[in-house]
Amino acid sequence: KHWYSKSRIMEFWNLRLQRFGIPFAYANAPNPSDASGARILEILRGLQQEASAVFPQNVRPQLMETKSSGDEAFLSALEWHNQQIAIGILLQTLTSGEGRRTGSMALGRVHFDILLFALECMKQDIEAAVDAQIIRPLIDANFDHRLYPEFSLGNLDEKDLLRMAQAMNVLLTHRVVDAREPILRELFNLPPLEEPA
Repeated sequence: KHWYSKSRIMEFWNLRLQRFGIPFAYANAPNPSDASGARILEILRGLQQEASAVFPQNVRPQLMETKSSGDEAFLSALEWHNQQIAIGILLQTLTSGEGRRTGSMALGRVHFDILLFALECMKQDIEAAVDAQIIRPLIDANFDHRLYPEFSLGNLDEKDLLRMAQAMNVLLTHRVVDAREPILRELFNLPPLEEPA
């Protein structure tokens, strides 16, 4: 519904700009009801399209400017709909510029975790689609084996690998953990060790 509302608001805004964006030309004429009034009206219409015009001496042409404050309502409505669209896509509010209300840090963290979970699901869907629709057909068409590489978009939650490695080095040096533990390889995104045959 926000997409539709945004589209309609932009249509109305464009109509307002078309109707009131250009200054309105008018003239004070002594007797606008006679033939000279029709001629002055014709000149004013031409003034909207041309850059200059000639008026009789007793006619004072003027331009009526519209107030620009009318655009603010359209702009604020578009910004609100943009924010609602972002919230609908990213599934969280406290980390996407809530602004009007305050929330606790813990609640903001929960919203961020939900965002990461949703993005991770989207990432896995994209990776699976690329593997199934691009990589596997290319391997099948060009090679006679069935060893398929896997497409990856990387990690969403980037870690400070240098600090983690330094901390892990201390744990390994003092034999707190074993270097062959699977959780360590998973932590550094290393492939699991192959079991000896």
